[in-house]
Amino acid sequence: MLASERFGKRLHSANTSRYRVARRGDLVIDPMLLWDGSLGIQDVVAEGLVSPDYRVFQLTDAASSEFIDYLLRSAALRPKFRGNARGTNVRRNRIARSDFGSIVVAVPPIEEQRKIAAILSSVDETIEKTEAVIARALDVREAMMAEKLSRGEWDRRMGTEGDQGWDEVLLDSVAQRASGHTPDRKRPDYWNGGINWLSLRDSYRLDRVYVGDTDATISQLGIENSSAVLHKAGVVVLSRDAGVGKSAITTSDMAVSQHFLCWRCGPSLDAHFLYYWLQWMKPVFEKIAAGNTIKTIGLPFFKGLRIPLPPVSYQREVARALKSIDDYRHAGEETVSRLCDTKAALASELLSGRLRVTAAEAVA
Repeated sequence: MLASERFGKRLHSANTSRYRVARRGDLVIDPMLLWDGSLGIQDVVAEGLVSPDYRVFQLTDAASSEFIDYLLRSAALRPKFRGNARGTNVRRNRIARSDFGSIVVAVPPIEEQRKIAAILSSVDETIEKTEAVIARALDVREAMMAEKLSRGEWDRRMGTEGDQGWDEVLLDSVAQRASGHTPDRKRPDYWNGGINWLSLRDSYRLDRVYVGDTDATISQLGIENSSAVLHKAGVVVLSRDAGVGKSAITTSDMAVSQHFLCWRCGPSLDAHFLYYWLQWMKPVFEKIAAGNTIKTIGLPFFKGLRIPLPPVSYQREVARALKSIDDYRHAGEETVSRLCDTKAALASELLSGRLRVTAAEAVA
């Protein structure tokens, strides 16, 4: 199938005459990425020069380049690639030219290959379109935050007459700040007690407006024998260490580790507005974080942190608009996740031959 390989020697100079010409329909493979499942494959759509560091294959008439592309990316072939990878540094391992010939794969007739590739490609196109919609939603979100939460808007509102003026206040003056602690890990009875405990392990849960679950839980005994505090739902949490600037609003009672700060908003500050303002401030937090091993922001910074304080009605209006965008993009992200799962399942069945294309077409 991979009938004739046109692969040159490693290039030792800038002399492009030592490059190889890849023709339309050829398959170009990066042998240093393929072994670990990374995507290092490209179907050549136009004639051009290819570095000798790559493998170039000319396919026979019995092979569809699109099908072979999907097959080489499939999880089923990764063990074969790993078994043929060579090198002293795991990140530099590559598949030697001669070892490609020892990799045996089963393929269906050419027409079935094309149909399988078309099915998987249609899922890919849907994923790409959904991701493009998500990207546009993020652009709108950034533009709205720049318009509604930026210093420019702040300055424009400052000093105006009437109830639309924005005051600049200490965050601590309009929200109660608190932190947390880690109970003694040598005491098993302090852990797994069902009380949510937010830690750096939960960073992946943040920046999605709300957080209600945690990877670890602590016990009431752990609360009583440490500086950890059980915070009622509705506080705004912020990571001041690794993952600096990530934030969320809690939807359940939970304690937090010392790596987090949390604020209980007073009547003049809306929790959702604070969340989005902290989101807008994330680049500032990331810039000032210091440390060699773990970047962190010291407490003095937060003690002096000032926030623009528009009327609560304006705060809620801005927060509602931004949350509607987040709801939209989060729904899109969930759709992409489901589509990726669907594609992985389809690819596994179709590329292994367990599901023939006539049945697969009905599924698609």
